[in-house]
Amino acid sequence: MLTEGLKLMVLGMSWVFVFLALMVVLMNFTARVLSPFANLLEPKTPPPKRNNKTQTGDRERQQLAAAVAAVHQHRRRVN
Repeated sequence: MLTEGLKLMVLGMSWVFVFLALMVVLMNFTARVLSPFANLLEPKTPPPKRNNKTQTGDRERQQLAAAVAAVHQHRRRVN
């Protein structure tokens, strides 16, 4: 009785292993076959336009000023 259960367990685990291995092989095959058509599915979007008016340093200064103002306002409310 115990040996029959072990045989059934090994048989079931083997089938699951074969199924998963086959699924991985088929997924890799499908990916290779369909890879040339991948760019057809995604709409082409133009690259985002850069705004040269605000430089990175200006943006950092503005963020720093906003943070300092927020801390100052918070301390004023607390006291």
